[in-house]
Amino acid sequence: MKVLIVGGGIAGPTVALALKRSGHDVELFDRELDNLDVGAGLTIKENGLRVLRRLGLLPAVLAHGIPCDRFEMANLAGSELYARYPVSNRDGLVTVNILRSTLCRILAEALAAEGVRRATTRGWASRRTFATAPSPPADILIGADGVHSSVRSILFPDLPARARPVPAGIVGYLGVSDYDPCVEWPSRGLHYFSDNAAGRCAMLMPVAASEIHWALYETKPGDSSDIALDRWQPFYNLAAERARLCGLADRWAVPAAFAPLIVAAKRIIPLSVHDLDPLPRWHLRNCVLVGDAKQALLPFIGQGSNVALEDADVLAALIDRVPHDPQHRGRMQYAGSPVASKIGHVAMRFFAMVASLTGGNLNSEEILAYDGHEVVERMMRRKDVADKLGVVSAAIRRMSEKSKKKKNKKKGQVAEESVGA
Repeated sequence: MKVLIVGGGIAGPTVALALKRSGHDVELFDRELDNLDVGAGLTIKENGLRVLRRLGLLPAVLAHGIPCDRFEMANLAGSELYARYPVSNRDGLVTVNILRSTLCRILAEALAAEGVRRATTRGWASRRTFATAPSPPADILIGADGVHSSVRSILFPDLPARARPVPAGIVGYLGVSDYDPCVEWPSRGLHYFSDNAAGRCAMLMPVAASEIHWALYETKPGDSSDIALDRWQPFYNLAAERARLCGLADRWAVPAAFAPLIVAAKRIIPLSVHDLDPLPRWHLRNCVLVGDAKQALLPFIGQGSNVALEDADVLAALIDRVPHDPQHRGRMQYAGSPVASKIGHVAMRFFAMVASLTGGNLNSEEILAYDGHEVVERMMRRKDVADKLGVVSAAIRRMSEKSKKKKNKKKGQVAEESVGA
């Protein structure tokens, strides 16, 4: 199938790579093709690592990241430890801290090696150009363009206010610094410091052998919806921002390790945290959303990148398993094929299906242990799902036959008119 993907973060390239390797014709569009130095640190847990292993990217991630040995939570000054959690490493998978930019480069290199075409959206006159401009036939359009998804706003212009991204009232300042782990911060874990009453928190997380990600978050009174704070672009005046955040860290009385790391920051990225309620639906005809475009998670549970990887992996698996008639080619501007509608319908049921297959009693550790492909395989063996997919396949064949009859009829009318002339 011909698949067009909008969004070059994590979910978009992941689903592009999986589909390309399954033999699909894939093209990926993004606003920034070469500027990958965005974002800060990520923790890739076993559900995300499982996807990377399936794609053959786990060795590169392990080589460029650093194993995470524990999670710790303490008060803002770091003087009182609230909780310490050992990292669960099952199935030979070791939790890894890594820079988002590093993971994006690994995905970009894999796409280039597979010959996936990439193009920029910067030349488009408006947000709707992609959905209306002439293009090659496409069976599926996938929107993977983040919490502020343009594809989502085009597909669902009448979404209720609760189903649109809203500012969570939290602003973060994310930094990346070179450091000496033997001197400045010997731990390889993720350390979280908070003062909930004051609406402040801080975080330290090594992301490579000599690089560390740090962050300061604060609750902003009133409206913190400035979109300029949510484009993942570093501050241009780095010296001024270092000085400001050093003062902030001093007033908050965070652990002393923060000050030298802020002074040594190579880049600092502002972030306005947005929340997105569950959408009524994730698809429209042959268009489907994936990743943060459909289910953005707040950054404090450390699952955003993992869910994006798993979400993309499951969607690619479903696309491979949905019956398709190659003679029926829908175009994205009028979304003729119902294939992705069925994909979206089944994908929405994914986690509900996990619960039903396991009796509905899953804690967070058990959820991480579930393999998306395994659930998809079990789902496809269910008679009700198989019957529905069979109905879709038959509908596609009927649509294709109907289209052929119309074309033949039109050709006959043109021929008769020519003879009459």
